[in-house]
Amino acid sequence: ASGLVRLGDRDGTLLQQTDYNDLSAAPKEVPGRVISVQFSPDGQAVAIVGSSGAVKLWTPSQQRLETLGRHEGTIHQATFSGDGATLATASEDRTVKLWSLHPKPGEDFLQYTLRGHDDPVHRVAFGPGDRIVATAGADNAVRLWSREKGTLLDVLEGHGDEILSLAFAPPSASLDQPGRSPTAILASSSKDGTIRLWNIDSPVQPLPHENRVFDVTYRPDGQVIASSGVDTIRLWRPDAKLRSHLYAGPRNVLDIDYSPNSELLAAATNTGQIQLWRPDINTDSPYRTVLAHTTDSGGVNQGALAVEFSPDGNWLISGGADYTVKRWAISDLLDWNPQDLAQSPPKPRQTIAAAGIVTSLALSHNGRWLAFGTKATASAEGQVEIWPLFDDRRGSPQPLLRLNAEQGGHSDHVLAVAVNPVSGQIATGGSDQMVKLWSPQGKLMATLREHTEPVTKISFSTDGQFLATASQDGYVRLWTAKGELISSLDGHSREIASVEFDPNGGEILASAGFDNRVLLWRLWDLPQRPYRLTPQPVDILSTLLTMGCQSAGDYLRNYPVGDAAKAELNHSEREKVKEIEEIQDFCSQFMQ
Repeated sequence: ASGLVRLGDRDGTLLQQTDYNDLSAAPKEVPGRVISVQFSPDGQAVAIVGSSGAVKLWTPSQQRLETLGRHEGTIHQATFSGDGATLATASEDRTVKLWSLHPKPGEDFLQYTLRGHDDPVHRVAFGPGDRIVATAGADNAVRLWSREKGTLLDVLEGHGDEILSLAFAPPSASLDQPGRSPTAILASSSKDGTIRLWNIDSPVQPLPHENRVFDVTYRPDGQVIASSGVDTIRLWRPDAKLRSHLYAGPRNVLDIDYSPNSELLAAATNTGQIQLWRPDINTDSPYRTVLAHTTDSGGVNQGALAVEFSPDGNWLISGGADYTVKRWAISDLLDWNPQDLAQSPPKPRQTIAAAGIVTSLALSHNGRWLAFGTKATASAEGQVEIWPLFDDRRGSPQPLLRLNAEQGGHSDHVLAVAVNPVSGQIATGGSDQMVKLWSPQGKLMATLREHTEPVTKISFSTDGQFLATASQDGYVRLWTAKGELISSLDGHSREIASVEFDPNGGEILASAGFDNRVLLWRLWDLPQRPYRLTPQPVDILSTLLTMGCQSAGDYLRNYPVGDAAKAELNHSEREKVKEIEEIQDFCSQFMQ
């Protein structure tokens, strides 16, 4: 079949040119207007669809034209699976149909009718390996389906207008590296003027708990994932197998963090205790437990809501519901022997009085300053406070900055704070559903408004180029560090409490939720991808677009269309030339 070219025209005629074989060049008549003509992967069959709603399959070598079935409206696209066994058609009737080209005796060509779009479906594409079918159209959403079962897998929302095209990255451009699991990437373009990149191989694996999961973190070497919930801390291997189970007692473990040398795991609990575990040595009980946050009278315990090690591992910072942030010396905690009644429990080396309940905290990469968020109270609004961390000889510190509504901050509780490990940029999230990006000097740089419920946790990638946000709206959203939305990950069925990048390149993102699960999401290799930041979110697509534009440039140079040639074209051909020129203009700007 090499050398065959088939052209479908608007007058309902399929035109044929056979330069390299002796097949009849007689046109094949099909009813209605032909919109899409597609060769099968082996070149032995041609799918023909259009305004008639009929799905036609032409086998040129046998001069056979058969009808597989039909839609209730115009068919906008037909495409074959990579193995050539299935044909998918997208229609004005708001459905996509999957047709078996080799049905068993007694079976119909029609395998599944995919229903779920609210408006006409214009595009359909098979993913790598043909396991997933992506569809998109006038309802602004991309839907993912199981080819094998015909069931809806996911809905990708983010475009603000009709989706015009879908394309999976080929294996060579899927941002994979030797020894790593393949990642399927889908690009979509829309009338809203944006191109979006979707990772559809996620979540990799759910990690189940019996109750709510409050936090998730990685051991610094990336070989253990720790998740905390009601009564427990669970340690998982990267392949999602449970490694060990730490029983924390009758309390909620709200926040956890590994020491830089991976030897200690700190846990903050709702009873005000900070537990220090040595999970590689003892999983039966914590190595040390200190009552960190109480009332001034020492009576009622208050929750310890946040905990983090300093980058050098010498200090542990905790924040709580008693309106304080405390700095503990690790040496004090480890040297203390609780069995020796003559020894007093360790005391914090520094205590900072906060304006409200301390919900989250984050240290700068050099450990010299601390940012924490507080809840609003009757007398004070929620705010972000930035304090220096002094050594014992320099007296009481004063805050460096307070970021509140007057500076453009959050209008209610501040629930999440993160510090960019490279630039020192500060990201905050609040009950006002917003994410705010600040310079280290406290200047508001951007406000991100995609979430529809309170933002509960923020995490930066290790190279500082990307951040992930978790929300009670059930979404994890990925952004560039400048605040450009990359993707929205929808896998949890309830509120998400935590999100964390893995420390070894950001390939895996872990999220924890109130649906009793931790989800691991496989991401593209963020730190090592070339990218360019532009006003539209196309930076991650830079590599794919560059490849596409180079191919388009080669085509345009080999097949130029001058003004004289345009005059001889019919309307359909001129429309195609217009599309080519638009691609040329785009590529000229992109490649500058």
